[in-house]
Amino acid sequence: MKIEELNLQAFGKFKNRKIELKEGLNLIQGKNESGKSTIFKFIEGIFYGFAKSGTQRRTTPDYDRYRPWTGNEYKGSAILTDDDSFRIMRNFEKHELEFYNMTTGENLSSISELNQFAKIKQPGVFLFNVDYSIFRNSFFIGQLCSKLDSEVDSLKHSLENFATSGNEKYSLVNAIEKLEEKRDALGKESRKTSTVGKLYQEIAMLDKKKNELNSHLKDYAESTAEFLEIKQSLLEQKKFVKNLKLSDDQRNYFKIKAIAENKSPERELSDEDFDLLYEMNRSYVEIERQLNQKTEEKSFEYKYEDIEEDYTEFKSLCDRIDELNRNNFSKEIELLNHDLIITKAEVDKLRLIMFVELGLAFLMVVLGVYLKVYYSALFAIPMLFHAYLKFNPYRMKKAAIDRIEDRINNYMQKSSVKTEEKREMDKVFSVYMRKYRINSFDELKSFLENEKSEIDKLKIEENVRTEIETKNRIELEDKLKELKNKIEELEIKYNLNFEELREKYLSEDGKRQRQELKNRESIIAHILNGRDLEDLNHGIEVVEGDLTEEESMLEELESKFLSLSGELYSKDEKFHLLNEIEEEISLKKSKLDELEQNQQAMQRAIDALREVYAQNKSVFLPKIVKFMNGFISDITSGKYNRIVVDDSFNIAVEDTESGKMVEAEKLSNGTIDQLYLGLRLAVSEMLYKDAPIILDDHFVQYDDERCKETLKFLDRYSKIKQVIIFSAMNRECEMLDSMGAIYNRVNL
Repeated sequence: MKIEELNLQAFGKFKNRKIELKEGLNLIQGKNESGKSTIFKFIEGIFYGFAKSGTQRRTTPDYDRYRPWTGNEYKGSAILTDDDSFRIMRNFEKHELEFYNMTTGENLSSISELNQFAKIKQPGVFLFNVDYSIFRNSFFIGQLCSKLDSEVDSLKHSLENFATSGNEKYSLVNAIEKLEEKRDALGKESRKTSTVGKLYQEIAMLDKKKNELNSHLKDYAESTAEFLEIKQSLLEQKKFVKNLKLSDDQRNYFKIKAIAENKSPERELSDEDFDLLYEMNRSYVEIERQLNQKTEEKSFEYKYEDIEEDYTEFKSLCDRIDELNRNNFSKEIELLNHDLIITKAEVDKLRLIMFVELGLAFLMVVLGVYLKVYYSALFAIPMLFHAYLKFNPYRMKKAAIDRIEDRINNYMQKSSVKTEEKREMDKVFSVYMRKYRINSFDELKSFLENEKSEIDKLKIEENVRTEIETKNRIELEDKLKELKNKIEELEIKYNLNFEELREKYLSEDGKRQRQELKNRESIIAHILNGRDLEDLNHGIEVVEGDLTEEESMLEELESKFLSLSGELYSKDEKFHLLNEIEEEISLKKSKLDELEQNQQAMQRAIDALREVYAQNKSVFLPKIVKFMNGFISDITSGKYNRIVVDDSFNIAVEDTESGKMVEAEKLSNGTIDQLYLGLRLAVSEMLYKDAPIILDDHFVQYDDERCKETLKFLDRYSKIKQVIIFSAMNRECEMLDSMGAIYNRVNL
């Protein structure tokens, strides 16, 4: 991967400044304040957008620091090549990004990888497969960023994460520590204040309560059996006492039945029956007369049939008008005309672009032929290609114009039909207004609605009157039928018709028989004492016994029943409490089991993470050390050729003269810079072998010898990958020239 072009269209102090870079070694040289750091930061911004990690759109202070001094634009672009060619165009002001694979033509601007670590799109994540933190700590080395300071500590943390988890953002050490904290937070049985310890205590207390309740409930079954036995005896005694009380009634019932059955076999007509028969016969004749009487039929004739028809047609027309008004064709036409204007403008714009590009392409071809600079005709190819790309949108927009115009014409035809239909309806309304001598549509509507309402009221009144008359006639007929049936019953009862019954009632024998009947009825009335006969019939067998003794026995059983009920209620409450305690114990044991299983699962996860941690580190660290050994031996002329990196990425070197291991912190600043430069290069080799290495004023603390040896290494290293060096001094240029290095020099 190499950077071919940087175009600072509006960035910091630069306006439309292009910088071309070559494969291999590049030296960008300029005095202080010439813009080296600005270009260095532009590379960072074009790849990572000055974005802070997270889900919100947040930027670093550099975003405002490099805003252009004049104008409103804040943007730039870059071209990179690998197996394919890529173009990045970023508008920093609007937070917009265009990212294309120029080889395949694929638009990569919306792929998910760009927002993997930040809300602002980062094509560097896609190109280098690392986030901004690793980019800054490996490929992209700023001023004095190789020394042992907080930046190096950040690098060591990122490296440790990458070495153990394969991702610089995720620390297996932190994951293990958090799991251990969660595991220990749950506690154990001996820690009374922990979650697990509290559960053990609560279960023990509940078990104690359970045992206490069990001791109180041993005789629960015996008490329940005794209670049921007493309850059954009580029910039987209540039934016996009740039957004993009702036996007197039952005896009287049988006595009355005997008196009633002992009367004369010849049925005598009583005064009440005769009076009833006479009155019923009179009522029967009267009702029959009423039903046979001819009543004057009244019929209600409406005089408003014509108005009802007019109202129905008027309402239908009004509904149709509402339906037509809902179809607002004028609004649709207005919207379509607006779309038509916009689309025509877009077509004109596309046509102009194609004509201009085709014209320029033709002009280039002609000039190339005329000036015999034939290769210049190649510049016409992109324009022809771009014009070709514009042709398809142009053709689609033209087709869209035809469709819009067809829809406008269709809506105009519908609008015309709608207007004509409403005009015809206005004629009908005019006829109605002349008919009823009304001057306006609203008056006509009010008149017809009022008339219709009045007609509906009259219809309701007629229906009610008819219904009442029908109901009265039915009631009279039912009453007549009922009277007829009662008269027939009396005639059957005495086996005589009405006239024969009348003669018998008025005879002397009839009077005597009625007196005997009254005497029997008086005896029965005395026995009943105001009650109905059936009230005395309880359908029971007459029993004998002493009511006082039986009631005393009943009271004794009730007292015993109440005593046992209270006893059982108390025990029943304890029984329910026992069930609740057992249920609570079960829940707490389930919770305890779940927590202990979680602890075991956490421990298994911790063991697995530790194993992964050890395995990954044992693979990653040797590769880092191998690369650094070769690098440090080259740039120190063999003074230091053995490096040791511990688990925390602390570096120590072996002094070849003394054979002792020296910690990095005890070395000179220049040597420390060299060591951590080697560490960064080793990391870049591990992460992405083809990524360019970018150094900004990196050699400030190097003496001439260190600088020369490091430049020699970077010259060789640039044969593998692109190296870009920013420098404010001539020293690097002179040294590269003296060693015959081939490099691309950019003067600011």
